[in-house]
Amino acid sequence: MAQGSGTSLKPGELLKRFDGLISHWGVYTGKTVVHFVPDGGSFGTGSKVMLDRPVPGTVREDDLEIFRKGHKIEPYNISSFTPEETIKRARNLLGQRTYQLSVSNCEHFATSVAGDCRSLQVESAKLAANTFLGNLFRSQDFSGMGSGIEAIK
Repeated sequence: MAQGSGTSLKPGELLKRFDGLISHWGVYTGKTVVHFVPDGGSFGTGSKVMLDRPVPGTVREDDLEIFRKGHKIEPYNISSFTPEETIKRARNLLGQRTYQLSVSNCEHFATSVAGDCRSLQVESAKLAANTFLGNLFRSQDFSGMGSGIEAIK
């Protein structure tokens, strides 16, 4: 896989930058990457982004090395469109947008211009949270609590 040199990357591919537990996504144009960030940086808005509140964001076009930030990147050729159309669709969205982690993040942006708007990161996090909460409540004994209706009578 590509390490960010740009030599094996192809225009129109989606790029995934690994930032530890999370990844950042964009669309490679041949020299630059069109990507979506909350204003103030990847998580510059901090707790508002993590609490899934809508915050101002920007779809911008940066040099590959600025997008890469020294991290490993992987290309994904998953677009339903030609490379030219994928790039055009990404560039048509340049500018201010509302960023919201669960419904409008960088992965949603990249996959939407490729024809399949989704974020596997968000889907995986939701599944993990649901599994954790399900296991947590399944292990609790609520039998002595009653239904709560008695307290209302």
